[in-house]
Amino acid sequence: MCGACGRAVVADDVLGPVRTLRSQHIVAQTISALCTAVPGLPTIQVAGDAWTLRSATGAVQSCSTVRDLWAALIAKVGAAALPLLRENIELALTDAGGLDRDVLLAGKKALATER
Repeated sequence: MCGACGRAVVADDVLGPVRTLRSQHIVAQTISALCTAVPGLPTIQVAGDAWTLRSATGAVQSCSTVRDLWAALIAKVGAAALPLLRENIELALTDAGGLDRDVLLAGKKALATER
């Protein structure tokens, strides 16, 4: 629990102990860039200290961690689109560094558990 605001603090393996608005935008942009060619994925937006997924049907889902965000996206993707998402992550990893690389590796790990 945060002493200043009273909200629950969620630990994030990717972002670490300090979460900034800039880092949250980088996460959203990194994942969104991978998903442009994958049909049917919701849009990702930063909402306070979390992300929201907005699908074409109007459904909204909130995610507190990068791991939750990847899990929600994978759940929304059809099985036929998973290979394309895996390929996009592998291609992006060749040039990625810093936080982008950590986000991509979290996605790769999430996809590996989704066989």
